[in-house]
Amino acid sequence: MNEIKIIAFKNEENYIKDFINFSKKLYPNKYYIDSPSEIREILTGEHIFSKYFKVYPVLAYENEKVVARCLLTRYENDDALYIGFFECVDDSNVAKSLFDYCEIKAKEWGYKKLIGPVDGSFWIRYRMKLDHFQEQPYVGEPYNKDYYRRLFEENGLQLKEIYTSTMYDRIPDNYHDRLLDGLHKRCMEKGYEIKSIKKSDYDRCIAEICDLMTELYKGFPLFSTIDREDFITYFDRYRHILDYRFVKMAYFNGKAIGFFVGIPDYHNHLYNITFGNLLRAIKDRISKKRYALTYLGCLNDYKGLGFAITKDMIDELHETGSYSIGAFSHNGRVGKAFAKDLILDTYTYGLFEKTISLE
Repeated sequence: MNEIKIIAFKNEENYIKDFINFSKKLYPNKYYIDSPSEIREILTGEHIFSKYFKVYPVLAYENEKVVARCLLTRYENDDALYIGFFECVDDSNVAKSLFDYCEIKAKEWGYKKLIGPVDGSFWIRYRMKLDHFQEQPYVGEPYNKDYYRRLFEENGLQLKEIYTSTMYDRIPDNYHDRLLDGLHKRCMEKGYEIKSIKKSDYDRCIAEICDLMTELYKGFPLFSTIDREDFITYFDRYRHILDYRFVKMAYFNGKAIGFFVGIPDYHNHLYNITFGNLLRAIKDRISKKRYALTYLGCLNDYKGLGFAITKDMIDELHETGSYSIGAFSHNGRVGKAFAKDLILDTYTYGLFEKTISLE
């Protein structure tokens, strides 16, 4: 058996390149979802969120070739160590060497749990894809090798949280949902206002969405609060890729009380910016074939508002003749499920956890 060498590094350029390039070797372009520029910023501590965590990148070598990688992320006042940007060849011995090293560090630092995949932050990317590996990733979807679940479970990380994304058919001309229609009417009678924003509204609305998400998502697994200014800076990238008909804000007496964000399905074309990918992204935007329904939230005091916003979103989908994806509903939560008779398929994702014995 060849020796597997584990290397933890900081800012050494040769290791940074090896870390970034390893995933390029594992995946054809159709399935490649890494953003090399963002990974470099995270590894070098130059990311907008670097102030919130400490990272510890790790590489595994065999015969001088990279065979696995991961990033350990540490937060203050957190009993969990997070493992992300995990990639590995299909070799149980390699995976065991990497996970054993991660567990040693977890014990050394006093962590009680190892959780993953978490690529640095709730706000960047987390979860493992568990099925439908033959399909090209939709916008925002994690993608990984189909054997990663086995490697995680072989090393004691068990499935802790489950998320689902639901694929929907186009909305037919004769489609009506009496519940949604009734709740929408009631909300309008109460004086709630639901409207699509304009691009010129983006700065104001992104700040309102930040405040709402901070309040509404704080109970979600892995959620971490970030400063409003950092939220606005990080999500400024959305300004130029949104179809603003699918960005809804809800107000009552001038106060923002809910929001919805749908994104044209650019697949994985936005992660690695090349001329070819930009052309594909433009084509995706023009075709409007499918939208990923990514964020929906409403303050608890405004009952029925989420359903009313959903009704407006269904109307937009009908008008554009588009398919849709209700993305990443956390099991046990009332999320993005609607129009059950139009469901085409369901995709599943997981978050894994291992309890660390400090003895």
